Amino acid sequence: MMVDAVIRAMVVARYENTLVVVTETSWPSFSTDPSGEQEQEEEKEGESGG
Repeated sequence: MMVDAVIRAMVVARYENTLVVVTETSWPSFSTDPSGEQEQEEEKEGESGG
């Protein structure tokens, strides 16, 4: 829906011949850095007193 609004606004502003490229953006679903996972586990152990 947001893309439609942007395209419509571009037409109104007379930029209808401008190429619009839409790509996927999102939060990563997993980490490829295992050191970050271990740090989180160590913090959890420290919080629980273990």
